[in-house]
Amino acid sequence: MNRKVLIFSAIIVCLLIVLSILVFKSREGGRGVAGDGVDQAGVIYGRANDLLKKGKYDQAISDLEGIVENYKDSGYYEEALKSLVSAYMQAGDYGKSKFYSEKLAENFSKEKIIPVKSGKPQAADKVEKESPLVADKAAETEAATTQEMKKSPESPVSASDKSAEDALAAPQVKALTASAEVADKLPENTTRTKDRYLVEYEVQYGDSLTRISKKFNTPIEYIMKLNYLQSDMIRMGEILRIDTSKFSIHVDKAANKMVLKKNGQTFKEYTVSTGKNNSTPVGVFTVVDKMVEPAWTKPGVGTVLPEDKQYELGARWIPISVTGYGIHGTNDESSIGGQVTSGCVRMKNAEVIEVYDFIPKGTEVEIVDGEPVVNPNDKQ
Repeated sequence: MNRKVLIFSAIIVCLLIVLSILVFKSREGGRGVAGDGVDQAGVIYGRANDLLKKGKYDQAISDLEGIVENYKDSGYYEEALKSLVSAYMQAGDYGKSKFYSEKLAENFSKEKIIPVKSGKPQAADKVEKESPLVADKAAETEAATTQEMKKSPESPVSASDKSAEDALAAPQVKALTASAEVADKLPENTTRTKDRYLVEYEVQYGDSLTRISKKFNTPIEYIMKLNYLQSDMIRMGEILRIDTSKFSIHVDKAANKMVLKKNGQTFKEYTVSTGKNNSTPVGVFTVVDKMVEPAWTKPGVGTVLPEDKQYELGARWIPISVTGYGIHGTNDESSIGGQVTSGCVRMKNAEVIEVYDFIPKGTEVEIVDGEPVVNPNDKQ
């Protein structure tokens, strides 16, 4: 009798152990997606921090915005927002810095968060006591950008960005007679040259390449190349040459050719790859963002970082106004010239960097399939 009881008890114990293991496995499995997500967010956040330490703000910001967009439930979401406040402040973009400080306050604090030059968000009353000058500057930014700040941070240069820059730099803009192709307004301290599109700008107190880039809607990289600058350091009184030309992109997917146009004329030509099975969209679009090696979400795989062999975006990613499509580099330049992509326009890395450096956000991208697309905004 005792033997039967012992056998029965042993069976019960074994069943309980098996059930406990199954329950444990089930819970671990349920946490698997979130756990992987948090770990992946941590990897991206660590990479962004390393980039910030090296002063590579564009790349760091791309990674941090990726965390904000894709890992809202992770423990790194709040940290990414804080880092974006600091990164945009260091980059001189007070409009975006304020946007993320408000987002941070909205999600994690009842106090108003104001970005300060130390790079750490603080409550408004603390900033007021410890750094009145910075608080005043932040207040100016807030007053200038309240109406527009809730626009998407990924959109082309918005009115909020311009308002913030105007509030901080206080440029007096005057109308100048100019051709239809050249902007009819330029900041003060700007003079035209014999080249109808080339102007000279005298650097003012408080200027940075970021501010000057926004004033003229031209990339920092192009300003640096045009003036042979080895770093982003500029001096008050320095004269910078600025090209006010309008760039546009024309892609013929039937011929796998891209033309970079300057003021409507062919400027550069490239051989590219386009989508297999006619998957590259046709139409007239715009560049909505510009990124340097951002973390990439590969369908069926998940987040892929630039160091990974599976990373296919190459040196640059230039998304256009069709979700999921854009212009980018490659990890296999032998593929250039065919219809082999999932719909994007693929370029050699050196060439996509060149295009990236010339064009600002908002640049028009026309994609045709052997026949031109008529743009109703073109002047006849």
